[in-house]
Amino acid sequence: MFLITLVYGIILVFSFSIGIKSYDMYDYTEGVFWAEAALRSSSIVSLEYLYSYLVPFGSNLLMAPFVYLFGTTFLANELGMLIYYVIFMLMFYRLARSLFENLNDRLLFLGIANMFVFTYTADNMFHHLLCYGIGFACFAGQLSCLIDIENHRRLKRSWVLLMALCLWASLNGVASVGLSAVPVMLAFMLAAFKEGTLFKKTT
Repeated sequence: MFLITLVYGIILVFSFSIGIKSYDMYDYTEGVFWAEAALRSSSIVSLEYLYSYLVPFGSNLLMAPFVYLFGTTFLANELGMLIYYVIFMLMFYRLARSLFENLNDRLLFLGIANMFVFTYTADNMFHHLLCYGIGFACFAGQLSCLIDIENHRRLKRSWVLLMALCLWASLNGVASVGLSAVPVMLAFMLAAFKEGTLFKKTT
């Protein structure tokens, strides 16, 4: 199941553009335009390309090398999507490793998580790399870090990655934080409150 969904996920990246309605085109390809604006302004972000709830820190960086090489083309968009897909899979594999000891269980979990990409909602999140997809990947990574910290496993690595993912989500805007750090941290605080450890100092 994992291998099938992995192969299909890669195929999806390189075939999603077929049959897109003209009014949806920009939503599915705006990552390359964020990258083009960043390259032209010679900065990480361009002040001309900001939403009220979003600073496109992430998608422009993933797309920029391919926009530099191939321009604002579907090829550049799809290669950037592929890089995001690798990040997505790595974050969910880390979560699977935090949840399951057995390799087969981890791969089954990844296969099921992969299937979420193929629903309409996930497809929409997947292609909106500038915000929703990055928030979703950060969500899985942050959750894995908190699980490891709670179980006293890989503490130093987990704390460093947790801070990096929170920073990445925060730099990408409030919507990305809302999809990642906020629900994860609230769930962690609720669990600590139920255990009676929320207001206690721990080593």
